[in-house]
Amino acid sequence: MTRQYDFQNLSFDDFERLAGDLLSKELGVRLESFRSGRDGGVDLRYAPSSDSTLVVQCKRFSPDAFTRLLNVVRRDEMPKIVRLNPARYILVTSCELNPQNKDDLFSALAPYSRALGDIYGATELNALIRKHGEIEKKHFKLWMGSTEILEKVLHSGIYNYSHHETQRLKTELARYVVHEGFYRALQLLDTHHHCVILGMPGIGKTTAARLLLAHYLNEDFEVVSVSGDIEEAWSVVDRVEADKKLIVYYDDFLGQIGHAQKLGKNEDKRLLDLLEHCRESKTKRFILTTREYLFDQALDAHEPLSRASEEIRQSTVTLDDYTMLVRARLLINHLTFSKIPHSFIDQLVESETCNKLIRHQNFLPRLIEGICTDSFLEGKTPESFGVAAIQRLDDPASVWTHPFRHLTREAQLLLYTLVSLDGEHEKSSLEICYIALRNAICHGSVPRYFNDVLHEVEGSFTTSQRYSARAASTPMQPTWIIRFINPSAREFVLTDAICRPEILDSIFRASLHYRQALFWQEGRYTFQEQPVADVVRPYCSLWFGRGLQLIKSVSPELLSWQGTVDFQPSVSITRRLHELIDAASAIDALSEQDKVIAEYVGQDATKLVELFSSPNVYWLPEVVPALIKAMKSETVNWKQILTEVVSTAAPGPYGSDLQSLRYHWDAVQLLMYAIDVDEQDEERIKVAFQEKAEEAADEITEDLSADEIEDAEEQMAALGRSLNSDFVEKKALLSGLKQIATEREEKKQRDAKNEELADSYGPDEDDGVDEEDIESLNINALFKELSASLERL
Repeated sequence: MTRQYDFQNLSFDDFERLAGDLLSKELGVRLESFRSGRDGGVDLRYAPSSDSTLVVQCKRFSPDAFTRLLNVVRRDEMPKIVRLNPARYILVTSCELNPQNKDDLFSALAPYSRALGDIYGATELNALIRKHGEIEKKHFKLWMGSTEILEKVLHSGIYNYSHHETQRLKTELARYVVHEGFYRALQLLDTHHHCVILGMPGIGKTTAARLLLAHYLNEDFEVVSVSGDIEEAWSVVDRVEADKKLIVYYDDFLGQIGHAQKLGKNEDKRLLDLLEHCRESKTKRFILTTREYLFDQALDAHEPLSRASEEIRQSTVTLDDYTMLVRARLLINHLTFSKIPHSFIDQLVESETCNKLIRHQNFLPRLIEGICTDSFLEGKTPESFGVAAIQRLDDPASVWTHPFRHLTREAQLLLYTLVSLDGEHEKSSLEICYIALRNAICHGSVPRYFNDVLHEVEGSFTTSQRYSARAASTPMQPTWIIRFINPSAREFVLTDAICRPEILDSIFRASLHYRQALFWQEGRYTFQEQPVADVVRPYCSLWFGRGLQLIKSVSPELLSWQGTVDFQPSVSITRRLHELIDAASAIDALSEQDKVIAEYVGQDATKLVELFSSPNVYWLPEVVPALIKAMKSETVNWKQILTEVVSTAAPGPYGSDLQSLRYHWDAVQLLMYAIDVDEQDEERIKVAFQEKAEEAADEITEDLSADEIEDAEEQMAALGRSLNSDFVEKKALLSGLKQIATEREEKKQRDAKNEELADSYGPDEDDGVDEEDIESLNINALFKELSASLERL
């Protein structure tokens, strides 16, 4: 499909660099960016000698602004051109030019423009773009703003916008600066097929990832956005065809704020498996984002990740190192596409506040976005605006304080409810939880409609996105997911909730979902008033008890693949129980924990048997001791319990179930030790598990990958050590299957190497600015050109 661009999503600086690349290619010369001459009538220059200088001037106007363009050329540009006296002068503009328009400009620029062909309007630029497709591909912001790509992006769900907010999405794309980190990430995805994007909150990790996804959407990939754990991604990867183009997006995969144990048991191994799967596949890609310190902690805390750390780091990109040039361009883009009056921008430039902002130690794209909003502009003069902008960077948290305090009480309660639900929830369920919290706090007042309350925070604190929802045995139906507009808004509301005892107490008492009992955990790394443990310990019996009552509650799991949300029919009670026990242990509230567990379990052995029959028993060895301790009584038939839990350990059709069998056996051992079984019963049970292990190994076939078979070998060895059994024949069988799988995969790799490597991406060496030019760049002149550009517009 042929695209026609109007160039309005490009800043004057973006437009100039596009024009430079196109003309360099078309003319066969290296045009240099001539920033030191900003006020001298030169944007781009080719000067092989003093008497044959080619000057290019770039003017970004709206498509129908020819009259203004002609006046600027006659009044402002011609005196500069006469002074420069170039051998040839080329004008490039985003205006639509008809033949008469070109004649008028040619007359005004005579004799410096040699022919009508030295004047490029929007039509001529689009022709050059079609002719030089590699230039179009390189300038991401150009084609990402096209209608067809925006439709793909919106349909994929990678932005939190609905269809009527397309213009808002175009503005966000226009503000972005495509920098070196973005190009490095794209190159890693093309070569390694996966990339981890690191950076502090607000630096632009998510935006960079979304633009990368948009690039792959343009290459006909489908997007899978993971929000829970890595098994969500595997569930999709496993059910699509091998040649299906798929890119997996796992945003903030170690937690938006930080968990001591974000990755669940075996999730680290499954994560590595998916990285390897994507690396070997021609049709799969994988993008992850997280904070750098959380990434370092995860590599230290998880042995499989630690062993593979060197290889993983080769596929990481850190975004914290923005150059001054990138910072300047980012600020320019935000000012260009904001509603800030020209007089305010003039004052920012003249007072050198722009320079102070880009050199500020707290410079972040998210903060720059905040100072370019209508709400921040309100009530300020040109002079006070610059002062307030510096103060905002001095105190980044203040970006949310003022707007939050001006919300109604009900709107604040809605945000407290959302943050207690992990900051993202399905609308109808959120409404029910909000009403419960509101009724617990606002006694007797007349409630407002939920939609009216949601409308109050939408766009400032929250954003909504429509999905198709699916649940077991029900047809697809539309649903809305409400989430915080960005992580910093979520962090602010979380901290505020923890600071307020009446809110904390009410959330625990009114909670209707299991996650609300543990939402405070995410404040352990950001809450500064006092240790979070001291705040929540007095409420331990309350939140622990509510967690146990709600342990089976089901919530929608957001899996954005072709715009869908899955409503999970079941949950891992074992894992949730471990989370509760681990949370109580982390704040040193074990006595309260023991009391609440005793009340929950009582003498009912059913709950213990249910845990052993759960499909996910990874955390079973960790939770069984606490339950046994709570159930100590002579009235409990422990022998009957033991018989029942052993019978639940049934192997499945895949080698990974050997690991589940091992965890099951570890838990059974703890149970046998606690009830002191005799040697004869212990041996009988051990033999039963040996038989189950052999049965599971028999189900493994060469259809599995070599890595999967190797994992099964490791699990068989671990089981053998625990059960005092060698499994000699079974391990030999697995080794043979692994050899077959390895040879098959090596052949695939050899075949792949014979195919053409993917194109490389990144700035060309002749993009007009080399490293030495960047060091000596006159950023003040760049800001002055911003002022002049906005005046023309």
